[in-house]
Amino acid sequence: MKLNKLITPKGIVFLIIFSILVFVGDNVNFSKLIGAENQFFTLFQFFGPVAGAFLGPVVGVLSVLIAEVASKVYSHAAFDWLTVLRLLPMLFAAWYFGTKKDKLSFLVPVAAIILFVAHPVGRQVWYFSLFWTIPIILKIVSEKYSKYVITGVITLMGILMFLLNPLLFSLSSPSTILLLIIGFITVLMLSYKFSGISSKSLGATFTAHAVGGAIWIYTVKMTPVAWNALIPVVIYERLLFAAGITISFILFNSLLDRLDNKTKSGYVNVDKKNVLFRQSA
Repeated sequence: MKLNKLITPKGIVFLIIFSILVFVGDNVNFSKLIGAENQFFTLFQFFGPVAGAFLGPVVGVLSVLIAEVASKVYSHAAFDWLTVLRLLPMLFAAWYFGTKKDKLSFLVPVAAIILFVAHPVGRQVWYFSLFWTIPIILKIVSEKYSKYVITGVITLMGILMFLLNPLLFSLSSPSTILLLIIGFITVLMLSYKFSGISSKSLGATFTAHAVGGAIWIYTVKMTPVAWNALIPVVIYERLLFAAGITISFILFNSLLDRLDNKTKSGYVNVDKKNVLFRQSA
């Protein structure tokens, strides 16, 4: 793909909005990473991979990398080795989101599983890496059955999240429990309605998790008990990230589709099937 084709109305609009969101989102912490100081998941996790869909995987990855580095330079972040390595997960997530059935999207989670299980601690919690089979499953499933597979995967994850966190119901107030249930049902409905995008979103965020997890086990000292404790947390966070990616894609997609009425630029990809409030011709 030619980079100069980004100089189009839709390309410029997307890059401006995306860059602003990266600068804001990358500086708003969502949750702390266990095992390391001053390392956080940020709001960037909720929309980062979508660049791969609109700009294509290659240019999408480059735009994510440039936006991430520029954001960290602007915020005077320390570029230690762990911070640099943490740039990688979102790059692979953007690639996954922007492709259909390519070899890299399969090889990345497979490599992450192998590296994780090869580690002495990883061998003791090998089942943690089963999370990373999700991107593989969601890539190979036929679009015809995607809505059933994605809702099935999310339902299973929700059940596991509640079963592995028994104190959730005993320590939480009724209103908190009700909000959790409503939130989970909302995510489930969203995944069924927009199954294709939801599959990409969940696969992308777990691709990022696979890359991050493989890096984390070799760079941060954590016990098997700590990895086990992370399982319900991972489910909760990744379901939220996937929902955020799906919603942000639909909003971006609808905005760029509106610009089609004013420009004939065709470089930025627009998914006509996932446009809100589509205008009749």
